[in-house]
Amino acid sequence: MNHFSLNLKKIRQAKRMSLEELALKTNYELDVLHGIEEGVLEPDIHLLVLMSDVLRSNPNELLGYSLTSYSSVYDVKDIHTVSKNQ
Repeated sequence: MNHFSLNLKKIRQAKRMSLEELALKTNYELDVLHGIEEGVLEPDIHLLVLMSDVLRSNPNELLGYSLTSYSSVYDVKDIHTVSKNQ
């Protein structure tokens, strides 16, 4: 299992949602979601956003990122400067 699959399972269970219910709400096959949750498959960006919406979560939370993990690598003003220059 990878961080994403562990986060997905933890968040889904915290919302008291079964994998079957997530499959119904995302309109994806249960086998696909099971593979993602087991770390065998990885979701594309569309499914990542869709699962976030259904779970009422943030994609960053599913991916295991937070503002503090960004600020531990970069100073927040550096992130702002980089995004302004692009």
